Parts: sequence; C-alpha cells; structure tokens
Amino acid sequence: MKGGTVMKFDYEYTDVDGYDSQYKNKEFEFGIPVEAVYVKSKVSTDRGNPFIEALPFPRIEGDVVCAYEKGLSDYALDEAKALSKTEKLLQLEELKKLRFVLPFHGELEMRFYNALRVSYRMREFVFSRNNGLQCNTKKEEVAQAGRVIGNPADAANAGFSLIGYSGCGKSTAMHTLLLRYPQVLVHKVGDGYFTQIVYLVVNCVANSNFSALYEGIGAAIDRAFGNITPTYAAEISKTATLGKKAEKIKGFIDKFGIGAIIFDEIQLIDFNSTRENSFESLLTLVNRTKMALIVVGTEDAKSKMFKELRTARRVGPVISGDLYCGNRSFFSLLVRMLLRYQWFDKTIEATDEIIDALYDVTKGLIDQLISIYTAMHYEYLSRDDKRVKIDADFIRKVAKKYYPEMQYILKNLENIQATNNRMLENIVPKIMDTKLQNTQMTTMVDEFEEKEKDDVILKNVIKTINMIYDYEEEKIRQEYKKLMKKNSDLTEKEIAQEIIKALENPNKKITVRKTKIQSKKTTKKATIEEMKTFLNI
Repeated sequence: MKGGTVMKFDYEYTDVDGYDSQYKNKEFEFGIPVEAVYVKSKVSTDRGNPFIEALPFPRIEGDVVCAYEKGLSDYALDEAKALSKTEKLLQLEELKKLRFVLPFHGELEMRFYNALRVSYRMREFVFSRNNGLQCNTKKEEVAQAGRVIGNPADAANAGFSLIGYSGCGKSTAMHTLLLRYPQVLVHKVGDGYFTQIVYLVVNCVANSNFSALYEGIGAAIDRAFGNITPTYAAEISKTATLGKKAEKIKGFIDKFGIGAIIFDEIQLIDFNSTRENSFESLLTLVNRTKMALIVVGTEDAKSKMFKELRTARRVGPVISGDLYCGNRSFFSLLVRMLLRYQWFDKTIEATDEIIDALYDVTKGLIDQLISIYTAMHYEYLSRDDKRVKIDADFIRKVAKKYYPEMQYILKNLENIQATNNRMLENIVPKIMDTKLQNTQMTTMVDEFEEKEKDDVILKNVIKTINMIYDYEEEKIRQEYKKLMKKNSDLTEKEIAQEIIKALENPNKKITVRKTKIQSKKTTKKATIEEMKTFLNI
C-alpha cells in the first residue's frame, strides 16, 4: 500500500469474568486517553483485531438492570412523611434522578457493540513512519504511528437509528450506554502509538445545516481530547467548501480510527435537496471510511432522513425507543415503581384509576410521567387543606395546570404517529422485532412482581434482626442475596436465623437448614426475649 504498510499489533490478553469489562475499575476522566487493554473476542472472526478486542463487552441481563436503573437509595417512606413542608419540597428534586430500565436498553447495548465490531472489521491499520501525524490532547502532542483505512469494496451498514417520542428516554439511554466505553484508547504499536476514538457525540442544533454538522464533529474531537482551545473544529471551520469539509472529516476518521459518530436530535438538522448538503453526502462519507453512523431522533427524523428505500437501508436497523409507551401492563409497572417514592401525608396506592389517569396525561412517556408526578406533589404541598383527594380528577387538573401545551401535543401524538407510519411503512426497515420488546416487557413485569414479594420478605427479616442486633441494613441485604442464591425456598424465620449465623461468623460457610416451622407474623410489639425465643437463639 502506498505510503505505508499494513500491519498487525502484538498484544497480550487480559482475563475477565463472563461479560465483565476490562476497564470496570477505571474512572474515565474527561479528555484523558486510556491505555488499551485487550480481551479475547467471543467471535473467532474478530480475534487479532486490536480495535475490537480493546472494546469492553456489552452489558447483558442483570448488568443492564444495574446500569440503567437508579433509585433513591436514601429514601425511607416513614422518614419522608415526617419531614416538614419545606424539606419535602426540597426532596422532590430527587425524583429527577430516577432511572428505570426500559425494554430497548438491552437491544441498544448489543446494537452499539455490534456496530463498532462491524465498523472495525472493514478497516485496516496502515503503519507509516515519519508521516507527520499528531494527536493534540490537553496534556501533550502524541505522534501517531499510522492510520486506519476502510476497505471501499465492503458495504457500509454498521450503524443504526434510535427513534422515539421526545421524552421517551433516548438521550439518557445513550448517555448510560457510553459510560461503559473509554472514549479514547491508546495502542502501543512497535515503538510508536495509535490513538483510537471509540465514539463521538454531536448534539445537533435547531435549523443548522451540514456545514455546522461537520464543524460539530471537529468540536466533538476536541472534547474527546480535552482541548480547551479549538484545534480540529478550527481546521474544519476555516475550510471553504462543504465538500472539502467532508474530506477533512474523512482524514480525521482515518487518522484516529473513529468507530462511531452519534448524532443526537438529528431531526433538528435542515435537510435540503442539494446532494452536497444532504443526508446522502453523510452516507457517502460513511461508506468511504466504514465508521458507524448512529442517529438519535424523534419521529420527525424518519421522514427527513428516509426519503427513499435505498437511503433507509443504508442507515441500518431502527430501534423503537417508544414502543413501551403503548403497553399498559408495562406502564403500570413504571407507576408502581415510581410510587415507591412519595411525600404525601397519606400513602397513594397504584390503583387502576390512578394508573389510567396518569397514562391519559403522559401517554406512557417516562419523562412526562416523572414530571407530572413531581407536579402532583408541588400542587398537594402548596395547599393548606390536606384533605384534598389525590384521584384521577386531581391528576388531570395538575397536568392541565402545569403542562397545558404538552397536553395538547400528547392529545395528537397517536394520530401523528399513525400518519407517519403509513407514509413510511414501505420505506423504513422494520429491524427491531416488536415481539421481542413485548416479550421483554412481559418478563420485566413478572420479575418486578417477584421482586416486590422478595422486598416484603427482606423488609420483615431486617426488622426482625434489628430488634435484637445492631447490624447495618446493607450487610443484612448482602447476606440475604447470598442465601437466596443457595435456597430461595425458606421461611422468614429460617432466613433470619441463617443471616444471623453468617454475620456472627463471617468466615463460616453458610449452611441452609430446612425446618417445618412456618413464618409467623406478629401484630403486637415484640420484646427482645420473645424474638430470641422465636429465632431459637
């Protein structure tokens, strides 16, 4: 190859458990490149490819839940009720921190990882001596050992689209996804180095054109390297024509082995009809470099991007981020999870009336649900008369008062979606299997119901143990999880007995002893001696 030599890296593998990340104990600092750590690929085709084997595996199953679900760890219902009005109002801001696992999260994890794999499969590292390549970071200027070149003969379809209503959780999901990956990796190549940018995020601005989009890519490179003074953005900005800007971008993609560029809020771009200033030109750039193109946007993005079947197919799979909004069972689950956190004087239960009213004013959108629920608290706490009844009528009045414009939009949401789907049903490829998402939602509902039962048992066990001992709740929880993995068919009494034994003898192996004594509920205040007798200690 002219100007360089195609070469392989020499590197050693690091062992990880299952799908754990080789970087799990690392905190990715802004603008600081991370030294590449390699793990043998689970797919033989990708072995020996350093750009793939330096990537962490995607999160699966329980790891997805841990990453995407975030509750309020310091919340306690009894304590919340005892707070003053001012304290309650201040606590309400915590609701914005809540995160719930949605059915497209697992698919998103796998799609992103596969998009990177496909992208790097179609590229080769070309080693070049004295090529003048430099990497400008906020710490130092690093000499590049070469560049990554895409094979023009390979078809480029490594990316995907994440499409859904505004407020369905798309951008939040992307943020959580990217926390898994170091943005910039540094590979040792012989006596030199190669800097790999795994991904870039470009936030699209309203009514911006493709010139601004390309400059946004340059700015994203600067952010990745932690450059305070624009370096790559300035290079693109001073480039005269759109075609030459695109060539500059191509050079950066090759130079830094950029795996994926994510365009968030893509519907804000001004898509005009000229070929040079259209989505088609961006797809041409993708085909030449083999980077993965990932677009995140609303339903409006479909009609703007997918004007013809050929374009739609080149963009790749479409993940429906708002499919869960139409599933009432799953929405009921979200409401029940949300109602775990409340500051009303009287505890509100997730009745059918409450659930139906909340659905009417949110159309299932998670962001709107949390917003309305927060507004319900503000309205309730602002009233002097606490005899107000929190029912369907109250919910609808709150929604109309605090979010009148949103209610108008939501009212027409279903009609808008139906129209768009009819227009695009023969253009947009159906990649995300709706049956799969619906199955996932059913599973999540069932698992939550089991978890609710489990939480009641754990709560009772903690209460029982703490009437005698002064163990930390977290330690009791940890022992409870260990015990349930060994035997989930125990009575509350047996669970408490085994946990106490484990906490008293932390080095002693837990032995599960089955008895015929059933759990006993007491309504009166138990004494320490009574509890000791009950537990046979």
